[in-house]
Amino acid sequence: MELAARLPADAELAFYRILQEALKNIEQHARARHVTVQLAKQAAFVQLTIKDDGTGFDPDKPRSGKKERNGLGLLGMRERATYVGGTLTVKSVRRAGTAIEVRITLRAVP
Repeated sequence: MELAARLPADAELAFYRILQEALKNIEQHARARHVTVQLAKQAAFVQLTIKDDGTGFDPDKPRSGKKERNGLGLLGMRERATYVGGTLTVKSVRRAGTAIEVRITLRAVP
């Protein structure tokens, strides 16, 4: 479905920053050969999906190290989504890649 109007500025910024961080993480950690990004409108929300075919990881086990402390990371991405009334889901399997889905509910956007 096509968006009839722009999203609220805070939602647009959240999508942009989450995508930016996800791509940075893929570049630094995933060793992926392919990445797909999809932005789609559903009935009551807009969903951003970022998938890679990289090394994967355990999303329930936070990484520790200097690089992660300096970056936004998954926690920051979740906080950005939550701040605008959305959710962030991470599905990852070792040696099979990662999928990040961000859903932001459409408030008064037609």
